[in-house]
Amino acid sequence: MGSGHEADEMWLDQLELPAREAEAYEYSVACLERQRALAPECQSPEDQEYLRRALETDMCMSDHYQRRAADPEADAARQRALP
Repeated sequence: MGSGHEADEMWLDQLELPAREAEAYEYSVACLERQRALAPECQSPEDQEYLRRALETDMCMSDHYQRRAADPEADAARQRALP
C-alpha cells in the first residue's frame, strides 16, 4: 500500500486536474478554430462538419473544466460522491 504522502500527492493532482484540463481544451479550441479558418474551400463538407462538431465538443468541455476549476471544494465533493 502507498504512504499517506503518496495519497496526498494523488489528491493534489486531482484538485489540479480541472485547471489543467481546461487549459488543454482552451488550446484545442484555438487550434480547431484556426483549422476551420484556413482554406475552407479545401475542406470537404464532411471535414467541415467534423470540425464544427469537434469545436462544439471541445468548447463545452473547456467550459465544464473551467467551472470545476473555479470551485475546487465543490468539485472535490462531487468527485467523492461518485460511485
